[in-house]
Amino acid sequence: MAKTKELLKDTRNKIVDLHQAGKSESTLGKQLMRALKMKRGWVFKQDKDPNTPPRQQATKEWLLKKHFKVLEWPRQSPDLNPIENLSQGGSQQLSQTLAERVGWQSILLGSAVTNIWQDAEWARVTTAAAATFLCRAVIVSCPPHLATKIHYEPALPSQREFLTQNMPVGHMIKFIVTYQTAFWKDKGFSGEIVAGSSTECPFCVTFDATTPRGNAALVGFIAGQQASQWTTKEARERKHAVVSALVKYLGPEAASFIHYEDKDWAVEEFSGGCPTNVMAPGLLTYYQPSLRKPCGRIHWAGTETATQWCGYMSGAVQAGQRAAVEVLSELRPAVLTREELHTLRHSQSEETRAQQTPSSALKRLTTAVVVTAALTVAAALCLTHAERVMLKVTTFFSNAL
Repeated sequence: MAKTKELLKDTRNKIVDLHQAGKSESTLGKQLMRALKMKRGWVFKQDKDPNTPPRQQATKEWLLKKHFKVLEWPRQSPDLNPIENLSQGGSQQLSQTLAERVGWQSILLGSAVTNIWQDAEWARVTTAAAATFLCRAVIVSCPPHLATKIHYEPALPSQREFLTQNMPVGHMIKFIVTYQTAFWKDKGFSGEIVAGSSTECPFCVTFDATTPRGNAALVGFIAGQQASQWTTKEARERKHAVVSALVKYLGPEAASFIHYEDKDWAVEEFSGGCPTNVMAPGLLTYYQPSLRKPCGRIHWAGTETATQWCGYMSGAVQAGQRAAVEVLSELRPAVLTREELHTLRHSQSEETRAQQTPSSALKRLTTAVVVTAALTVAAALCLTHAERVMLKVTTFFSNAL
């Protein structure tokens, strides 16, 4: 008991000391105060920076000595967070850089594909503007639910058609709120909020989206059932509801924002939803191989076909590279490296071994159902026969008595 009181006294003195030390240490003092109130043994602390000031390092050592577990996180810098460094300037630069390498003259914008025809030697792509392109291979990289809007001649295999017709896309509304300062950090908060579905809070999650230059912002998502409800409301209603919820969780400072912007991906013609498509029950077991398997001269890409980071930009890049190697292996195998050919063949062999055709699976399932039904009928007959025997025995003994 005496040790506990001594720890509380030392901790309170340390909190006062931290508040007098400066802004960053004052934030840690608030963390310590919250830890005392909640009777928890951990606090958030400075990142793993080798240039940490001596005073902060001494504070960390004091925390450890008092048996406080210190939860550290990496500094958001180009050296320790390369993903953030790569996205500086926006993710659109990935498309722009690729377009520059391919050549802007080879890219047609505003030319939605409406028809893909193919035979044993060629493929022909037709756009909404009636433009046609004859080629040896086609890579379709749009999401499955949009790929179904394209007319294929001849028709795609039934397994592929059934798969894509049963892969609905999610529904998300993304919003971003900008501020003068990241006030939540001053309060010792990360800016991440995970909330359950309710009428008072439209979003399900938010994250700190402060830029490397220090422009403070929070980004979040209205998803699922909430998105279906809020998509019919006007933007100003969504803004009011989002900001009100942020005030509830982060304090009154959240009401003093610079700008609010949201994007409902479901109303975008060539998105139709967000973030990715999901398979209906049973499809992953019986129809999954058709997701990547080429259909003649048509190859499939897009993040939904990725084997890693499916649904993310990294998955989209991986899927694009895989589809490109598939096409080159058929048209110009000499340009591929041995490693690329080996990876492709290994991937194809793995999928072949893992592939389970719907017809064979359904046959086994049908057989199991028939056997189960037969056993059920047999059991019922046995029970009926047993009941008749018991009835006769009971009747015999009744008459005897």
